[in-house]
Amino acid sequence: MSVFRLVQEALTNVLKHAGPGASASVRLVRDAEDLVIEVVDDGQGTDPTSDGLGHGLTGMRERMSLLGGTPQAGPLPSRGYRVRATVPPPADHGTPGEADGPASPCTTTDPGTSPGPAADDPRGETP
Repeated sequence: MSVFRLVQEALTNVLKHAGPGASASVRLVRDAEDLVIEVVDDGQGTDPTSDGLGHGLTGMRERMSLLGGTPQAGPLPSRGYRVRATVPPPADHGTPGEADGPASPCTTTDPGTSPGPAADDPRGETP
């Protein structure tokens, strides 16, 4: 969800600050080491009418730091703006016993027990 919010905020900033006619691209690259998220626009770089008091970039930094990630944001040398973040894989990724992937949120180890409320929610979230 944090990666989604980073991209969402970066694209919102393009709409607000890049200027008329600007376009943007979103790139996600995952390898064994990291996930790299990059949002680049070809707009005016920085918005001269912005007071810089928004909380978007602060929120991006906070979300990425919770994941152990490193965000970067700023104008490009000639024109445009880039938001880039590098996020390491989750610490529990690939733990023993997960050869077939992570357990379903409604999996139980005792066949006599109920899977609980998560079984009703396809996202695996409990109320």
